[in-house]
Amino acid sequence: MRRATLFLLLVAFLQACSDKAKPSENAELQQLWRLNVAAPTQRFESIYPIVGEGQVLMSAYQQEKLFFLLTDSKTGELRWRFSDTSLRSAPYYNLKALHQQGVYILPLGNTLLALRQTDGTVAWRAQSDGNAEQFLEPDGPAHFMQTLNDWEARRSLVLRFSAADGRADTLLQMPWPDSCKQLLRTPVRLPNGKLLCSSIRINTITRQTQSKWHLMEAETGAEWRSGKAFPDNTEGYGITKQALVLEQKVLFCAYDQLFCLDFSGRELWRDTLPRDMLSSAPVYADGAFFCAMEDGYLYKIKADSGKVLWKAKASGTPSRPVVYKQHIFLLGGADGLLYTFDTSDGRLIRKMESPNHRYRENAFFRRFIGLEESAGTLFLYDGNDLRAYTLKA
Repeated sequence: MRRATLFLLLVAFLQACSDKAKPSENAELQQLWRLNVAAPTQRFESIYPIVGEGQVLMSAYQQEKLFFLLTDSKTGELRWRFSDTSLRSAPYYNLKALHQQGVYILPLGNTLLALRQTDGTVAWRAQSDGNAEQFLEPDGPAHFMQTLNDWEARRSLVLRFSAADGRADTLLQMPWPDSCKQLLRTPVRLPNGKLLCSSIRINTITRQTQSKWHLMEAETGAEWRSGKAFPDNTEGYGITKQALVLEQKVLFCAYDQLFCLDFSGRELWRDTLPRDMLSSAPVYADGAFFCAMEDGYLYKIKADSGKVLWKAKASGTPSRPVVYKQHIFLLGGADGLLYTFDTSDGRLIRKMESPNHRYRENAFFRRFIGLEESAGTLFLYDGNDLRAYTLKA
């Protein structure tokens, strides 16, 4: 009787261990559908997809012509295609676009283009003078913010747009000091109502560079508190990524440094990593930040202390990572492979080539990755085809 009980307990223990290992060790990516969007010989540039409400929007600049595709995320069925020969600016691959008020809003050079979700027709356009930042920051459900650095007028503006019609109001205005250019990054609005942005001031003669963060009153633009974001230098280094806002803290990336502030501007921690994060962006999941750096490693960093929990070898010039359950997915810009890691310990689960990686020239995965978390669907692009994969155990 005792032997039988021990045997049953052993079986139950082994079964529990097996079940626990299944999500990371036995999971497979299964292709759901494929949509051909470009011939193998055509030049094609893509941005990160906008995924939501059962749809996937991707944009491209092909043979001097800009176009957009909206597809059904479950079937790959093409909903609509929009093209415009008047738009000459290629989409910046790492831009931040928005989906608000039934329109897709894309920053394309100095033009904001809003396309209706229903049929792909133009809802509105907004043209700016100056150097518009290629990042849009939501400001409530019906508005968004964008920064304009006007070189001729020597000033930086933070504009607040209506997603419904593209009308803009000036939220903040900062004149440039003499003999300097002072560039602002699009601010984020904190839960306490204040705006948090960063600036980089570069002396045009000496190249002396100062990088700061600024906490400001949203109604008046008055600075409430500020601090140094990166050591003074002559290489132009400073804040390089949009701030990542969590429930109680904000993460900043300043070249090779990461630092965390609370909503009062108090620095909680700061850490220096071996390289910068040029082509990627940090993500947050399960109490940690995941950062794919230019040294070819993916780092997991504890959010409350900045401690590096593990690092895993991936590829240079990586994509931004996406996290789904115990998996973190990352595309290598240097090798065109999809990497899958276990989020708990950084163990490499698989490296995957695109289906035509070895059989067709340039048919490798681009730094293009999207996730529909509710369905567990991953979206990838190999230069010719948009592909949807599902994670099956």
